[in-house]
Amino acid sequence: MLSRSVWRNLGYNARRRAAISGAPYRCFSCSQRAELDSNKANQDERMTHFGFSNVPESQKESMVGAVFSSVASSYDAMNDFMSLGIHRLWKDHFVRSLNPGSALPSRNTDTTGKGWNILDIAGGTGDIAFRMLDHATNINHDHDTRVTIADINPDMLAEGKKRSIQTPYYNTNRLSFMQGNAQAMPNIPDNSVDLYTVVFGIRNFTDKQAALHEAFRVLKPGGVFACMEFSKVENSVFNAVYKQWSFSAIPMIGQLVAGDRDSYQYLVESIEKFPSQEEFRGMIQKAGFMIPGRGFENLTGGIAAIHKVTINHFVQYGICRSVSEDRFSSTSLTIPPPAIEKFLNSSASLGFRPGPLFPGPSWEKPNLCFLIPKENGVCAMGHLQQQSPIIPLSSPADPSVPTMIKKDRLGRDELSLLPLTPPDVIDSALSTTKDSHADASVSTAIHVISTERAALAHLERLYETNALAQESLARAVSQIARSVWSGGKLVCCGVGKSGKIAQKLEATMNSLGIYSAFLHPTEALHGDLGMIRPQDTLLLISFSGRTPELLLLLPHIPSTVPIIAITSHLHPSTCPLLSFQPSDMGILLPAPIHEDEELSIGVSAPTSSTTVALSLGDALAIATARRLHTSPGRGPAEIFKSFHPGGAIGAASNVLTPMSMSTASLPSTTSDDLSSQQQSVASLPQSEDTPRIIDKLVPIDQIPRVSTSTGTIRLLDILLTAIQHPTAKSWVHLSPSEIIPPRHLRSLSQTNYVDMDMSALASLGLPFSVSRDDWLRLPSSTSLDDARRLVSESTAAAGSVIAVVQDENPDACLGFFEAEDLWDGCD
Repeated sequence: MLSRSVWRNLGYNARRRAAISGAPYRCFSCSQRAELDSNKANQDERMTHFGFSNVPESQKESMVGAVFSSVASSYDAMNDFMSLGIHRLWKDHFVRSLNPGSALPSRNTDTTGKGWNILDIAGGTGDIAFRMLDHATNINHDHDTRVTIADINPDMLAEGKKRSIQTPYYNTNRLSFMQGNAQAMPNIPDNSVDLYTVVFGIRNFTDKQAALHEAFRVLKPGGVFACMEFSKVENSVFNAVYKQWSFSAIPMIGQLVAGDRDSYQYLVESIEKFPSQEEFRGMIQKAGFMIPGRGFENLTGGIAAIHKVTINHFVQYGICRSVSEDRFSSTSLTIPPPAIEKFLNSSASLGFRPGPLFPGPSWEKPNLCFLIPKENGVCAMGHLQQQSPIIPLSSPADPSVPTMIKKDRLGRDELSLLPLTPPDVIDSALSTTKDSHADASVSTAIHVISTERAALAHLERLYETNALAQESLARAVSQIARSVWSGGKLVCCGVGKSGKIAQKLEATMNSLGIYSAFLHPTEALHGDLGMIRPQDTLLLISFSGRTPELLLLLPHIPSTVPIIAITSHLHPSTCPLLSFQPSDMGILLPAPIHEDEELSIGVSAPTSSTTVALSLGDALAIATARRLHTSPGRGPAEIFKSFHPGGAIGAASNVLTPMSMSTASLPSTTSDDLSSQQQSVASLPQSEDTPRIIDKLVPIDQIPRVSTSTGTIRLLDILLTAIQHPTAKSWVHLSPSEIIPPRHLRSLSQTNYVDMDMSALASLGLPFSVSRDDWLRLPSSTSLDDARRLVSESTAAAGSVIAVVQDENPDACLGFFEAEDLWDGCD
């Protein structure tokens, strides 16, 4: 429904028209017919459409100008009529999808994305420009992004300037106005614009193709072209209803409210004459853009559509796809000449010069271009912050021609593939099969796989080249390791698909011996918040970085709990999830994708974003496992196998269990009181089938240490630590020299002393911890029979704790078990 303010504005316009004195009012169309009649002599002039009428091209510009001068003061109301009142929602979505102020591939030296240069064409009233500046300022905290509003109509620009007075950008260098024709903008330099937008304007251009070529010229490599325009409704029933509304209701309302039926008649006719989504996509391609996937997003069933494309998609396929002629023949595509020309022009500033064109046997045109550096032998292509070095070598096809071939880590030649999605194979831009009758579904599947592969390549290069990302990853690994060492855990949290990723990551972490738990943010606010302990680390997964459920949870998280966030943001200052914690307690792990999923695949379902988050989570798990498990024979591989006794993994690992492996040694002082009996036991010959005590132990690196962060340790803290580490079988370290055996802990849990601290328990004389001096140390090769005999002869005051030590190093403790366990299963 239209707001009351809109109706009031339209009523004011009607009264204003009625009050105008002088000559009788003649509608816009009448005046234009009179002008056409006077120009009938120009029969040979090129014609174009003006609504459903054909007019000379030289006259359309002034005719369209008259329309928009007529509706300038009620422009928003006009769009209300055209869009059934929902154009405001479309515009908000349009701006959010562009995310001004975030990182752009065109920002070669700045991954924070600060200071975009935006050109808003046909944006006279400032509706889109104000939204973009608000988004950059309030969402991405970017106070440097600037917008130039360009419009051919002075009345529309005047309306925009008047509205800008009410904004914080008035009379600042962040907002400027320019009168100009989008089909030729000589005052806008080549390769100077980060984002080019045109909203509900391009259908009125006299030469749309010329305007698209001009957009391609002014955009930087890596810049974004974005157009939102009224389009073709997909559903036939809905289309019939919408057309009836458009051609009957809208002109009538224009007549009744604004006194100008014919201007509104033209506007609805211009929508009908505008190309379909697929046809306009072809026009964009013709201008030089290479469009991945579908390339457009329909809004409200196709009433409008958003066309968005990044300008440098050609780079991946235009540069060093391969080095030999036979390998070229496996790939077929045509790169638009404007794309090659733009790259050649922009590459000069990077120190490149053009090399020869290589017409392989499958190429219709010789448009694959090699580039070589002018001077040094190592340089980067494309986005300088995200590419690996490329080394010039000699081409096997022609040794005299230097080309650029990437070297892999083993020194082998490798394709230089930049992290950009290929053109959609369905559109024959890149064909993976020579069979023209290949199943379209297979082609689609291959395209999706290729898209996600490109997203992973983008992620890989980010962490290879970005120092901040590398530092954050190292901090995250160290933080998780500290939590586990202090008896804490990793709490994984997410919603929707991110929640599934968090659950998968929790399982991966636990299987690698990294204690983790999943927490749903909604359940947390209903009691599960108690799961988070002071020594824990919280891992949040959200591609947008502003999931509402997570933002509601964060105010209830103690500021002392470190937070790791996996999001698409590249800098912590732009991520809302990290705005609640001190800067030193928040760690951002960027997981961006190389392009919008709707544009890549034609649907906004989580695909590439899910893949990169899963991959980064796996990388975090493996890196942390290697940090935690460093003992010989107890590395991540052995830990993983030991926790998978079932299934194919269990069958492959056979008899490997935690009890059959050596573990890390506990830091300790040298003990010289090993008895001669222990030494003699270690030297006795043992049969391979003889049961040994090593099969009984709980490995020392599985036993948690109760946290002392709160200063006072209660029995409850010890019980919770034991519950959170089930693999330790209720063993808990108080300190490196004190341990609590399971039987002591079970007996204490049945008392009323749960809230009592350790000093109070000690004063009661209850059996509690066992100190190092009271451990009975036995070599790992000791048989169970010999151990039973030694325990029976032991006079230790607390001989129930047996420390299994290395045969060759009695100071290296492998693990523990209770003496009572020696007689388990004995008759």
